[in-house]
Amino acid sequence: MDFARELLVVAAAGPGSPGAPAVDFPGFARNGDTLVVVVRWTQPGTGCVVPDMVSREVVVGRVPRTDGPLLLVRQRTVRAC
Repeated sequence: MDFARELLVVAAAGPGSPGAPAVDFPGFARNGDTLVVVVRWTQPGTGCVVPDMVSREVVVGRVPRTDGPLLLVRQRTVRAC
């Protein structure tokens, strides 16, 4: 990885419980000099079968480096079963 050209972004769901949300980066875009990164948390819906264990979801992504601001946009979704 070339840190002169790219940045790492990290998102974590925090301490989990059974059925903790999945986390991902579905996309990014530039808006002027601002780099906008979308972070999505997907929670299992009612009636979903989930593992009976505690988990901590963490995701790391690479995005183009910017000298401008970085804006994280959170999306929360529910996965139907």
